[in-house]
Amino acid sequence: MTILTELGQYADMGLFVLRVVVAVIFQYHGIPKLRRAGSMAAGMGMPTGSVLLLGVVESLSALGLVLGVQMSLAAFLLGIVMVGAIWKKM
Repeated sequence: MTILTELGQYADMGLFVLRVVVAVIFQYHGIPKLRRAGSMAAGMGMPTGSVLLLGVVESLSALGLVLGVQMSLAAFLLGIVMVGAIWKKM
């Protein structure tokens, strides 16, 4: 038996840990957007409503990833957020 077949039994746990880590990162960046949307909007050069929407999407999608609820939709929304972040930084 090779080491890869032995490690295969931990594939589900590895994916879960990855989902939790991604969720923690997005939650960490989404909560301040919900708390201080007005001051963050000025610093980001975006309208306050957009910053609030980003905070809601990041927080709810992160929660969906951890709980396993609507994971495809949550991952899709987080992907859109990240494409927007990359586009804004270019």
